[in-house]
Amino acid sequence: MPPRLTLPRLQLPPPAAALAAIAFAFVLPGLAGHDPWKTHDVVGIGIAYGMLTSGDGLVPRVAGMPWLFDPPLFHWLAVACGRLLQPLMEFHAGARLASGLLVLAAFGLIYLAARAWQADAQKREAAAAALLILLGSLGLMVHAHEALPELAALAALCGALASLPHAQRRPLGAGALLGAALGLAFLSASWIAPFALGLAVVAAHVACDEWRNRNGLLFVLCTLVVTAAVAGAWPLALYLRSPDLFAQWWLLASRPHGGFGLNLRYFLVTASWFAWPAWPLAVWALWSLRRRLGEPRLFVPFAASAAMLAAIGFWGPRQDVNLLMLLPPLALLAAQGALVLRRGAAGALDYFGVLGFGFFALLVWLGYFAMLTGLPTRLANNFFKTAPGFVLEFRLLPFLFALALLAGWLYVVFLSNRSPVRSVARWAAGIVLLWGSFAMLWMPWADYQKSYRSVALQLRSKIPVDAGCIAQRSLGISQAAALDYHAGIRPQPFDTLKPEACRLLIVQGSPKQEFDGPGPAWLKLADVGRPGDKSERYRLYHLQK
Repeated sequence: MPPRLTLPRLQLPPPAAALAAIAFAFVLPGLAGHDPWKTHDVVGIGIAYGMLTSGDGLVPRVAGMPWLFDPPLFHWLAVACGRLLQPLMEFHAGARLASGLLVLAAFGLIYLAARAWQADAQKREAAAAALLILLGSLGLMVHAHEALPELAALAALCGALASLPHAQRRPLGAGALLGAALGLAFLSASWIAPFALGLAVVAAHVACDEWRNRNGLLFVLCTLVVTAAVAGAWPLALYLRSPDLFAQWWLLASRPHGGFGLNLRYFLVTASWFAWPAWPLAVWALWSLRRRLGEPRLFVPFAASAAMLAAIGFWGPRQDVNLLMLLPPLALLAAQGALVLRRGAAGALDYFGVLGFGFFALLVWLGYFAMLTGLPTRLANNFFKTAPGFVLEFRLLPFLFALALLAGWLYVVFLSNRSPVRSVARWAAGIVLLWGSFAMLWMPWADYQKSYRSVALQLRSKIPVDAGCIAQRSLGISQAAALDYHAGIRPQPFDTLKPEACRLLIVQGSPKQEFDGPGPAWLKLADVGRPGDKSERYRLYHLQK
C-alpha cells in the first residue's frame, strides 16, 4: 500500500512566518479592486487626491473646502503611496495601500509590546495572542481596508505601547519613542487617544511601585517634551498659514459632540460587538489578575482604555471609528486573559467562532454561485434586485485565492495543537476567511452598488462646456468628495440670496421626492443615482435665461 499523506499539525502559538501569513491574508484583500465607498473611505481618498492635485499638503480639503476634523499625517502617507503606484493602479487603490501598511505595522508593534511585557515562559504565547486578538476584533475587519486617518493613529498607539516595557532600563530612549508615537497619533486623528494613553502612563508612575523612581521621572519628562514637539508641529504651521483655519481646527477639536450620557451609551453598545472578543478577554484578565493590577503591564492598558472610553463619551462624535483607538490597549489586556482563560470559556469561544464563521463563509460561497449561475433562482434574484443590471464574471485568481483561504481555515480548525491561544487563533482565522471570501467573491457586486463613479460621470456628461460655476443643495460630504474625485465636479453652496450666481445646480434628494425643487425657472438636465439605491438621487438643473 502507498504511504498515507499526512499534513503536519500547526504548532501553537504560531511561528512568526505563520502569523505574518495570517496578517497579510487579512490585510491585502479589499485594498484594491473597488472604487471609493461612502463615507470615510471616499473622504480620506478625496483629501489625499486633493493634496496631490493642488500641491497643498498642509490643509486637508474635500472638494476644495477645508476639512479640519483630522490632522493630515495619514493623508500624506496616502498621497505618497498613491503617487508611487499610479503607473500600476488607480490612485485610490494605491492610496489605500497606506492603510494596509499601517495595519500591518500595528500588528507587528502590538506583537512586540506583548512580547516585551510578558514573563519569559509565555512571551511567544502573549505576543501571538495580542496580534490575533487585534486582528480578530470585529470592528477592524472593514475599517482596516478603508482610507481612514484613525489607522495611522492605531499604528502609532501600538508603537507607543511597544516602547513602555523599556521605560525603566532605557528611560530617555523609551521616553523619546513614546513621545514620538503619541505625537504621531495626535497628527493622525483625534487628540483623545494619545492624551488618554499619556495620562495613563503618568498615573502609572504614581500608582505602580515599579515605576516610582528617578528613571520613571526621566521617562515622563522626556515623553512630554518629545510629544509636545511632534504634536505641535502641524498646528503651529497651520496657525502661521492662516489663524482663521487654526481657530476652526481648534473649535472642532475641543468642542464636545452631544451629551455625555448619550455618547457613552452609544459607545458602550457599539463596543459590545466592535471590540469582540477583546473586551470580554480583557475583563477576564482584570478579574483573574486583579491582585497584580499594580503592575504597569496591566495598569497602563486598563487605565488607558478607561480614559479613552470616558473621553470619547464626553467629546464624541458618535462614530464607531473612534473605537479603533480602544483596540490596542484592550488587545494587550485580552492577551493576558487568553493565557489564563478557563477551558470551558475557551471552548465556548472556539466553538462559537468555528461554527459562526463556517456558516457565514458557506453563505458567501452560496451567494457567489447564485450570482454566477443564477441558481438557486430565489437567492440569485435577491442579489440582482439590489443591483439591477449587474452581471458577475468569473475571475480565476480571486476564485483560487478564496479557495486557498478556505483551505487555510480548515487547516487551522482541524490541525492545530491544543494551546491557550488556540481559540483566538481559530477566531482570527475565521475573520480572515470571512473578509477574504467577501473581498474575492462579492466585491464586484458590492462595488457595483456602492461606487459613485457612474453618477459622477453621468452628471459630468450633462454639464455644458461653458457652464461656469456650479452650486449644490443638500449634497453630502461623501458625495461631494466622490464627484470631485471621479469627475472633477466641485460645486459651491447654493446662495438663497443670490440664486442666479451659478446657472447650474446639483440637488441631492430621494428618488420619490424632488426635495424642494429649485423652482420653475430651472430646467432639469439629469436625474441619476446608483443602481438599486432607494435613498439617494442626484438632479442637475440649469437656470433658463
